[in-house]
Amino acid sequence: MAIPDGFVMLDGVDRTELGLNLDSSLNELSAFADPPLIAPISDRIMVDRHYGLVYTEMELLPVAVYGKTDDLPAYSGDELANYGFLRVPFRRIPRRIVHSRKDVESIVGSIHSADTKLRILYRGQCREYLIERTSETSQWLYGVESVLEPSLAASASRRKPGLESVMPEWCALLKVFIDTYKIPVNHEFLTDGTFRLFALALAQHYGLPTSGLDVTDRLEIGLYFALMQYQKAAGSPEAAYTYRDRTAAMPVLYILAPAENQQFDYEQYRPEGFPTGRPTAQSAFFMHTGWGHAENLCASRIFLALYLDPDGDFGPIPAPNELFPLGGDDLFATFLTEMMQRKLGGPLDRVLAEGFYTVAP
Repeated sequence: MAIPDGFVMLDGVDRTELGLNLDSSLNELSAFADPPLIAPISDRIMVDRHYGLVYTEMELLPVAVYGKTDDLPAYSGDELANYGFLRVPFRRIPRRIVHSRKDVESIVGSIHSADTKLRILYRGQCREYLIERTSETSQWLYGVESVLEPSLAASASRRKPGLESVMPEWCALLKVFIDTYKIPVNHEFLTDGTFRLFALALAQHYGLPTSGLDVTDRLEIGLYFALMQYQKAAGSPEAAYTYRDRTAAMPVLYILAPAENQQFDYEQYRPEGFPTGRPTAQSAFFMHTGWGHAENLCASRIFLALYLDPDGDFGPIPAPNELFPLGGDDLFATFLTEMMQRKLGGPLDRVLAEGFYTVAP
C-alpha cells in the first residue's frame, strides 16, 4: 500500500515516547466518518506527521476519517464565516473577509469562552500557507478531493539544522551574555528546566528554528505581521519590513485559542533583571506543540481566520523600530550581532546567519 501523503510509517516504536509527540489514541475517527468502510490491512502504524494522529495501516477509501466539512454540525463561531472554511482533523475553521480595523475589533470583542484556561492570541501572516495532499489522501481524510488545510508548521520543520541540534551551544551563548552584561540571574534558574524553556522562547523570537510558534496577545501586533512584508537578502544580518504588495494574496490574521499547557507568556519566564527587547516589545507568547511527529499541531488551535481586504483600513500599526528595537533598547540583539561578527564556529554560526536579523527603523 502507498503511504498516505503527509504520513510516516513507524515500526516497533513505543508510542508513548515523549519525543515522538503522538496522540494517545489509535484509529480515532470522526463521528461523521464511514466506519464500515474502514478496513485495517496490517498491524503496522502510520502517523499523520502534521498532527501526530496514529492509525493502523488501512485501505485509503474515501471515508472521511477526519469528517466531511458539510456533515459537521455547527460549532460556535461558524456563523462568522463568509469565505468558506479551513479544515483540521475533526473540526472546521470559519474564514471571514474583513474590511476594516473596526470589523476586526468588533469580532474579537464578541468572542467569549466558558473555559478560563483558554487565551485569545493572534498570528498575522502576509499570506496563507496550506498543506498539500494528494486527492487520494484528501478523500480518505476528508471525503473530498481537496480542502484548505492551514499550515502553521514550526520553523524547525522547515529549516535545518533545527535549534535542538545546537541547543547546548545556544544555552552556553545565553550564559555568556548573562555573564558579559552581569545580568542578575540566580543559580537555580540557570540549572533547572525553566532556563531551557526560556532559551527556547528567546531563540524563536530572534529568528532561530525551533519547534514552536511565536504569537502575541496584542491585536495591533498581529495586524503588523499580516500587513507588513518581510525581506532579507541572503547572507545579510539586516532585514526590512515594508507594506505588502496590495495585488498579492490577502493577508490573514489567525485568532488562536490554545490551552494553558500549549503556550506560555514570554514575560512570565523572563527572569527579573534580564533586559527587555524584541519579545517584550512584541508582547510575545510561545506555542510549543509543533515537535516530533506533530509539526502542525498549532494549526488545530485556530479558532477563526480573518482575511484582510487589500483596500481596507486596518491602521494604526506599530512602526518597525517599536517591535524590533536596536542598540541599548535590545542588548541581546546587540550581543548576537557582535557574536556573529566574531564567528563562533560550528553549526550555531550557520543557524544564526540564516535566521537572526536586525530591522532598520
